[in-house]
Amino acid sequence: MTRRGFTLVELLVSTALILVVVTVATAATVQLLAQTRRLQSRLHLDASASIAHAKLNSEVTSMHPCAAVWLSSSTSGSVKSVELVFMRGTFSTLDWPSVVPPAQGSSKRMNTTEQFWTRWSWRSDTRELQVAASRPIRFFRIAANQARNYWKIPGGSKMPGGLFSTFVSIPQLQRETGTTTSPNSPEDLLNTNAWQSGEARDIGDYQDLVLASRPLLTECSDLSIELGNLDGATKLADGSPLQWAAPGTYVDAQEQTGLTDRPSLVRLRFTLTDPKTGAVGTYSFSCSTPSQTAY
Repeated sequence: MTRRGFTLVELLVSTALILVVVTVATAATVQLLAQTRRLQSRLHLDASASIAHAKLNSEVTSMHPCAAVWLSSSTSGSVKSVELVFMRGTFSTLDWPSVVPPAQGSSKRMNTTEQFWTRWSWRSDTRELQVAASRPIRFFRIAANQARNYWKIPGGSKMPGGLFSTFVSIPQLQRETGTTTSPNSPEDLLNTNAWQSGEARDIGDYQDLVLASRPLLTECSDLSIELGNLDGATKLADGSPLQWAAPGTYVDAQEQTGLTDRPSLVRLRFTLTDPKTGAVGTYSFSCSTPSQTAY
């Protein structure tokens, strides 16, 4: 019996067929992997947006109904910035911290506050949406050689010994808008609870917000914050020039004029991008604020 091997033509044809099959299978696998990565990226973007929505909703729904609110946006060169500042309450009783003051011979446990100033800020150059809450307690010391504003110390008296004293600074619960020279700036009002001792840790609430800011979203672009007010008007902060403040009631509950010009709805819109896969998602969320009658 005579055995015949494959001819050269048969080998070439079979090799070509194998190459075609391998090429098609490889292309399909690469395409499937790319689609899987894009899908995972989009799921990651959706999850990040959901976290932002949950945090915005939790903070906006606990917004103090009678405290001042600031919304601003601007463009410096090619850099856009957006900022929203308001007061909110705690999410639960577990948010009420207690601390032991480090003063000499002190062992008394101190409760602080159930109110926090909150700041949402975004810059187009960093592409980060940052969120911060004022710390419920801040310690700092005033040494003997540092300038002091004694009128801010209860009773106007010097501390015993004159060497140092430890103070506790809690969020200032003022609810009026800023000064007449800068009525739309939260710095003027929120920094008034600094003792101005010269100590580096002696800061006010707004400076504390800036230092405490942490990224909530990265690779975030085209962000805008829109407020819908009780009187039906809307304010949009998207980088265009805007300086706006909603007045609050005074501490004794006396109402200021124009109190209907307050946020009843907060809308956040932004775009997220995955730099590795190029996946892009645009999101828009709306959250309602508490009614003033709830206070």
